[in-house]
Amino acid sequence: MSKKRAAARKPYDPPPPPPPALLDTMAARIARLPRLVRMALAAVVSAVITGAIGISAFTLLFQLPVNQLPENILSLMLLGLAVVGVVMYWVGWRVMLGFDFDEEPLQPGRAAVLWLCFGMIVLIVAIVLSIVAALEATGPA
Repeated sequence: MSKKRAAARKPYDPPPPPPPALLDTMAARIARLPRLVRMALAAVVSAVITGAIGISAFTLLFQLPVNQLPENILSLMLLGLAVVGVVMYWVGWRVMLGFDFDEEPLQPGRAAVLWLCFGMIVLIVAIVLSIVAALEATGPA
């Protein structure tokens, strides 16, 4: 009887494939966004990162005594921040839009998701630190 049962059984069905990872699901959602929205997201993330770097640099700069600072330090810092902003936008453009000139445009992947998450983390940390600094500045001396 066991031979009959074995013959009557269905062939082995492989298990269903595992669901896509969270990063892949989010990358697919980003890929469905219009190109203009992805450009704006790249610009916002680069502005957030550049702003956070600028705020922290100026905070460190203004803690130094005035007579120890070179005369053109602010101009040099603003020029450096402009370069950092352009580089950050280039990175954002690369991961969100790509530099593909084929018929079919490049689809954003996990790097785009990680770039947006990094920008959100930087924004949240900058907001929290700004609130803490404002509370310390307005608190009792």
